[in-house]
Amino acid sequence: PEEGLVLIQGSLPDREIRGAKVVMLVNTGFTISLDTTRSIYLAGESFQVRVSARSRDEESQLVEKPLTIRLQKRNDEGAYETVDAKTITTSADERRVALVSFKALAGGKYRIVAEGKDRRGTAVTAERTLRISGDEDTNKLLILSDQSRYQQGETATFTAVSRLPENLCLVTGEREGVVEYRIMRLKKGKNTISWTLDERYSPTATVSLVVMFDNEFYHRDVRFEVHRGLDVAIAPNFETYSPRDEVELLVETHDHTGRPVVAELSLGLIDTALLALF
Repeated sequence: PEEGLVLIQGSLPDREIRGAKVVMLVNTGFTISLDTTRSIYLAGESFQVRVSARSRDEESQLVEKPLTIRLQKRNDEGAYETVDAKTITTSADERRVALVSFKALAGGKYRIVAEGKDRRGTAVTAERTLRISGDEDTNKLLILSDQSRYQQGETATFTAVSRLPENLCLVTGEREGVVEYRIMRLKKGKNTISWTLDERYSPTATVSLVVMFDNEFYHRDVRFEVHRGLDVAIAPNFETYSPRDEVELLVETHDHTGRPVVAELSLGLIDTALLALF
């Protein structure tokens, strides 16, 4: 049967009692998730794949499942051929992550395929596509970043890969326009670039690279989420109160550097005795 929602109804006409419940009909006992830090890697670069499996019941818990993970390369005919395969067992512990490492020696289009079976013997699969960039890549300028989210004030570090001769490069930090810029020499191969994401870049920043070579224009950019940390302190004017007393609260908000900042907050009052009931 096809997967989908199923409505189950029951009734006792003599007592005028009716009930209904919607349930999900599934064909497999679990799902597989594959995750990598980015979608592009360099030929000869090792990378890791995070693998997890979750049950398909209402709790959707992590489960231990033996899986085969294959790295496959797309050939000239459009079919995928396996270049490496490994077996792992996923973890049921949120604090542990099942990792598998691969290295593709040639550039091209790849995919990662995970295969396993549930308790009924039904095949469960998942896949994730990747691009491996080699020297033959027509993209002469790449930006590789393993992290996309930062706290305000942190320094983002990423790699610019150039397949052009050493040249000048314009690097700009942007948020609704150019915030700052640098002129740097971009050598052929890997170049590590660091950029401090201060309060000017919250909530979203873009760092762009522009290179001119042999009358050709090359441009790449990378985006970061910049989260503004907020510390909130609340101090009442007294430690204890009587019923119907008025309460005054001193609310202070500071950013990650300790500087006072303007913030919009909501306050709530709850009887702690209620917490024991739930």
